[in-house]
Amino acid sequence: MSKEKDLQEKTEEIGKKLRKWGCALTIFLTIPIILFVFLGPLGLIISGGIIVLYLIGRNKDNKNNDQEDVKIIRDYNEINEDDIYRFHDDDSNVLRFKRKKPEGYTRWNEKGKSQKVVGTSHRQEVCKKFINAKKRKVDVEYAPTEEHPSAIEVKGIWQDEEGIHNERIGYIESEISKEIYNTYDNLPIKANLATIYKPTDDKNLGIRIFLLRKKRPSKYEK
Repeated sequence: MSKEKDLQEKTEEIGKKLRKWGCALTIFLTIPIILFVFLGPLGLIISGGIIVLYLIGRNKDNKNNDQEDVKIIRDYNEINEDDIYRFHDDDSNVLRFKRKKPEGYTRWNEKGKSQKVVGTSHRQEVCKKFINAKKRKVDVEYAPTEEHPSAIEVKGIWQDEEGIHNERIGYIESEISKEIYNTYDNLPIKANLATIYKPTDDKNLGIRIFLLRKKRPSKYEK
């Protein structure tokens, strides 16, 4: 049974690599043909330069990904606090985080599922800097407006060679922020980073967080 599972995993991994190479081959074949049609031999020279730059950039991205200390696991119990990990069947662009909850806080719902950060497509450059940084965390704060009185803003906090940054990377989905607004009566909230999806040739970036709320005082407390 384990051999069959290993074979299936290897087959899936090969499939992922073939899809990536398929995208690269499309670029390598399409650009030279188009430029040759319009520019002749000069087009081939220009396309060669474009392909070289593409390969250099891709190699740099791969090196950046390799520098991340990521554990590959099969069981959640294999990780420790502050580990960065991915499951054995995750794509290579996925990074998952285990972070300690601040004292006195709990996940906002009983199921404890992570929440998607929306609006990242409008903050692409900022989100890419956040994702590619090595030291990163998130925070949330109420950001009410007349149109969206329950809005919750997600801040990305990271450090790079330029210093420490604290910038908006998106918002909590409106349905969730409304539920928090109506149910928890503006209790203090925080967040932990849950998952990062690094952008690839065929996939957009993505960020998920664990939204945390301050525990209500016990009815037995004075």
